[in-house]
Amino acid sequence: MKKELFQLSNSELEVMQVLWDAGEPKNTKEICSALAPEKEWKYTTVSTLLGRMQEKGAISHEKRGKFFYYSPTIERSEYQKSRTHDLLNRMFGGSAKNMVAALIDDEDITQEEIEEIRSLFKL
Repeated sequence: MKKELFQLSNSELEVMQVLWDAGEPKNTKEICSALAPEKEWKYTTVSTLLGRMQEKGAISHEKRGKFFYYSPTIERSEYQKSRTHDLLNRMFGGSAKNMVAALIDDEDITQEEIEEIRSLFKL
């Protein structure tokens, strides 16, 4: 049985995306800058999110001079797989077929996306 990974809130996930995209450790000020202008979060807000993420084991930190630099503890793809498996189990009873059917029934999916999905199954 696979180990269940932590779950990030939407705000925590936005911070994690910054860290994944950066590909190197970032301090709180750098993370705030990367989130702006879309988010107008204060330094303290980002610090609180980083603290929660650290408690969950999602990130680690190292001190460099006066600042802490944060890094993800897992790769983006590992987290995506974990959350996808969780969604599959919770919403579709573990049935990938039912999940794909729900996606295809969605009005927003394009014919091109359907063809891409089909090509995935032609392994």
